[in-house]
Amino acid sequence: MLDSVLLQLIFLVFITCLCAYLASRRSFTFRKSLNFLIDPGTFAGESETMDKKQFGVGILLTLIGLLTLGGIISVLNNALSDYLYRAKLQRIEERLDGAFEIPSYSYKARQYIKKHDLISSSRGYTMEDLEFELEIYRKDILDSINMLHGFRVRQEFKHKYIAVEQLYSNRSYGTLLQRNNPITVVCTLPLSARYIGHFSHILAQNTDANYISNDFFDGGHLDTERRMSFTIHTANQTLSNSQNPAHNEFLQDLNALNQRTKQFVYIGYTRNESHALEVFCADNGAKSDAENHCSRIDRFTEHLDALEKRLRSHGHPPLLREADSIDNPIHIANAIHMRFNKPTVLILVPLDVLLQESELDYYIFLKEVRDFVRDITHDESETKR
Repeated sequence: MLDSVLLQLIFLVFITCLCAYLASRRSFTFRKSLNFLIDPGTFAGESETMDKKQFGVGILLTLIGLLTLGGIISVLNNALSDYLYRAKLQRIEERLDGAFEIPSYSYKARQYIKKHDLISSSRGYTMEDLEFELEIYRKDILDSINMLHGFRVRQEFKHKYIAVEQLYSNRSYGTLLQRNNPITVVCTLPLSARYIGHFSHILAQNTDANYISNDFFDGGHLDTERRMSFTIHTANQTLSNSQNPAHNEFLQDLNALNQRTKQFVYIGYTRNESHALEVFCADNGAKSDAENHCSRIDRFTEHLDALEKRLRSHGHPPLLREADSIDNPIHIANAIHMRFNKPTVLILVPLDVLLQESELDYYIFLKEVRDFVRDITHDESETKR
């Protein structure tokens, strides 16, 4: 009945005040009322001459003691409740992690993933999927996400459902994964488009590349504290000295990654009318042209032609090979290329590929991009020898 801390305190105060009031109405001493219980030769018996004022002081001290005890009990009760609830939410997160270990509902997609040695986790689930299949209340799922930050909730406006995505964050801005590899994959848009974070993370994982990603900030975020673009920002021109602490940490980590990186790959998304993959390369201070010459990546155009051929065999349109965004001095991809003087490849994935319902088609596309990144990484490394 008294689950509320406030109710517990009110109850304690009421009982102690009632006792104090009833006791204060008695004008006789303890001795007269308790003569048959208290031996005059004992310490208690010496209180025979205790007057009404002294009795009131005793009751006041008793009241304070009871209130203090009640407060301590309430604090301990709350602490224990919070601990048990947090443990419950951690168990829920573990069950969610288990659900995301399955890369796809589709049997054909899982067979394709296994055949081509793709390492992957699920792109995402609807909230209803998790509620009914895991038998977890929606409130508990949301509390687990809000408290432990292992997942992200997204609103799918077209089909009117709530999607849940997995997060891999270990930094104030998002994710940093350092591997012994000369290639670094960069993504600043996971909050802007669903599944671009999954695509870039899985691509980095399957090419064993370093990975850095902004998972928490976006220029159109409703929360003013998180309303900031990492993609286009004045601090990108020097890749340093941002006024935002999380962005500044991102830039510091990017500079640290530069020490081990020979080549950067920037992953973004595109809404072009042809629904084509856009691939550009910037090298030696020049943006890519229609031929995509990338002098420090051996056979770059040859590998790009091979990627286009493979994608067209799966029904995708020809690649787009010219970049406008690379001209913007405060675009993160252009800043990386110019500031670090490293070959920088932009890969902009069509939004309809990211959002398509066919899991098999999604992983076919991801596998082809993975093979392209592996090819250019291998040849770039061979050229350096």
